[in-house]
Amino acid sequence: MKNILPIAAVIGAGALLINYLKGKKRAMENLQFEIFKITIDKQKTQRALYLKIFYDIVITVVNDESTPVKIKDTLLNIKVNGRDLGVVKSNLNLLIPRESEKQITLQASFFTLGAIGLVKDIVRDGLQANVNVAGFINTDLGKVDINFDKQFGGEINGKPKKKKFYYPH
Repeated sequence: MKNILPIAAVIGAGALLINYLKGKKRAMENLQFEIFKITIDKQKTQRALYLKIFYDIVITVVNDESTPVKIKDTLLNIKVNGRDLGVVKSNLNLLIPRESEKQITLQASFFTLGAIGLVKDIVRDGLQANVNVAGFINTDLGKVDINFDKQFGGEINGKPKKKKFYYPH
């Protein structure tokens, strides 16, 4: 009887560990990411004399599973209307609790001269922009590939842009 107790404890601990790791894997695989907003950091941009534009990307991370996930770091490529806008590298060491969502802010920048063509395209398209974020996020159990798009624009100061209508006579 004395020999069975340590064996049962080891088997029980092993089963708990396997169950925990399966839950962590499921949580990592089911993480959801969505761009919440993109804002320009006016103060940093002014300090750079507008030669470089600094911006923040706020991403909502959703963990619907019953196990928390730790996000270690990110490497994301940002494209706007198909043009490269920058690379975001960030060391986060951030815990996403179980069955919750959290917003994370990633900071990036680009040189103003490289964005002149992009700004012309956005104005030409009625202030519409398609933002693509692709890359990966490292978690405590491995790498999660990221690739999503979001349409922005058509607004001026938060109000829908007035459309010009042409009425043929």
